[in-house]
Amino acid sequence: MKSNLYTRIGMVFTSILMFTYIATSQTTVEVQIVFSEDDAEEIRIPVEGVRGEVDLTSSDLELVFDHDPSWVGLRFREVNIPKGATITEAYVQFTVDALVPGTTDAAIKLEVWGALEANAPEITSDPFSVSNRTFTDSMVPWEPGPSVAEGDAGENEATPDITGIIQEIIDLDGWASGNNMMLIVTTGDTLDTADKNREMESSDGDVNRAPVLHVVYEEAAPIETTVSVQIVFSEDDAEEIRIPVEGVRGEVDLTSSDLELVFDHDPSWVGLRFREVNIPKGATITEAYVQFTVDALVPGTTDAAIKLEVWGALEANAPEITSDPFSVSNRTFTDSMVPWEPGPSVAEGDAGENEATPDITGIIQEIIDLDGWASGNNMMLIVTTGDTLDTADKNREMESADGDVNGAPVLNVTFTGGGGTGVNSVNTELSSLIYPNPTEGKLYIKNPSTDKFSYQIYTINGRLISSRQHITGATTELDLSGLAKGMYLINVRTTDKTESHKIILK
Repeated sequence: MKSNLYTRIGMVFTSILMFTYIATSQTTVEVQIVFSEDDAEEIRIPVEGVRGEVDLTSSDLELVFDHDPSWVGLRFREVNIPKGATITEAYVQFTVDALVPGTTDAAIKLEVWGALEANAPEITSDPFSVSNRTFTDSMVPWEPGPSVAEGDAGENEATPDITGIIQEIIDLDGWASGNNMMLIVTTGDTLDTADKNREMESSDGDVNRAPVLHVVYEEAAPIETTVSVQIVFSEDDAEEIRIPVEGVRGEVDLTSSDLELVFDHDPSWVGLRFREVNIPKGATITEAYVQFTVDALVPGTTDAAIKLEVWGALEANAPEITSDPFSVSNRTFTDSMVPWEPGPSVAEGDAGENEATPDITGIIQEIIDLDGWASGNNMMLIVTTGDTLDTADKNREMESADGDVNGAPVLNVTFTGGGGTGVNSVNTELSSLIYPNPTEGKLYIKNPSTDKFSYQIYTINGRLISSRQHITGATTELDLSGLAKGMYLINVRTTDKTESHKIILK
């Protein structure tokens, strides 16, 4: 069932955004160290005159006293956590290498840190290669209980939860799924120099028992954004005659008071050019259709069975339709085509399922996948007959921008992805642009620019209820007294930015 975005209160609109959030799902990632150079010990105090000496090939990892206090660096490669994920659980699992009574069972205080690096570089044998990094703000203290047997890999051998550390790293600019991540374990008692530790396996000692990073994250399923674009300019919907009419083939009519799909005395091409379609490059189209509105009913003509075809113009930024012959048909068409056999309309002004095309997802996807497509480009669709041998005078007579601009065709597209959420952050602060807020009905919007601006008002669950484009002047007055009391969202747009605010209707 298509959602009817074509709710109107007598205002022209060209571009609408609606937002739907989808439930999250949990994913577990485990990454084990397998390369010798990815787990290392760095001596913290002088040993034979060397400070910061790094050992990349130790057969074990002594947490964190190996004759002297140490830093232990752990570099995990190709950590597949997407940017924007929410970490819900994280820890490092070690495995016992050896038990030394009085040493590996002594009470110790450790600290777990992260390297504040969006893609952790390698650990080298250069002095201070572990410690000479910027550390995360997050730190987790760890006082592990004694291990019982060699090979143990249980709770006493696992760090406490380090969710905050992992979250801080993946929130860095530059983090991307598959990047490398580094953790550091050191002593939490810098004055304690006693020979006590936890002796754990390293990749050099037993690669199958080397440290494992375990992370559970929650990723919101793709946010769906719906863009609706209505034709408002006369020249953006046109009829082109397909067969000779008074000696002219391909004659284009830009000012018809209706759109006859697709027989207007003769078979026609109907061109629909939608401007400023705000779908980002790389988006995935999940639903798309064009909503028409009935202009007139003619028994025997507009209720007859017809076969139509919907195509796209294979253009990354569709040029204007002109009055030149073949200005509609003389384009490269998409490979994708959708057949359409609309049912009869019931009444003038109808804008329901019988007046909406079938799903044209494939057509829209093909266009936005073109080199050169960018959000805000223009897009063109073409409706023609699916039965070239049928010359009977039968059609669907729909509104055009010239006949009734409020009833002109609307392109509705729902998509996910594209490098952005598609969601404007909502400012909960009161804005001097919008007043009074709360309001009992009258609302004023100050022009936030020196040029034109637009606004859209949505219910709190994302249904558009009012919009207006190309507004000039210092202040615009709105009357919301006909709406139900409650909270609404308002977008105020200029050519440079969009501000979103909550408004309260008392």
